Amino acid sequence: TSDLTPFNLSKEECAKQVYVVSQETTYGGAEAIAFLLNRRGNRLLWVLIKISGPLGRAGYRWIATHRNSLPVKVASKILTKLNR
Repeated sequence: TSDLTPFNLSKEECAKQVYVVSQETTYGGAEAIAFLLNRRGNRLLWVLIKISGPLGRAGYRWIATHRNSLPVKVASKILTKLNR
């Protein structure tokens, strides 16, 4: 485990969604995913998440709360194979 104190985050918060800390800015949930996609060079998905606004955030929350469900696991495996 890591000490999250310098980032003002708790283990409980990190268990609920992904966080990215870049310089002095903390991104959480869909914003963190958008940040990572942009850094990876995937501009299309980055733009789609950014412009989707509340819909993108709701979609992220659904996936985060159902990450152990069969549909999310299958989708994850498919995306992993497509990204190789």
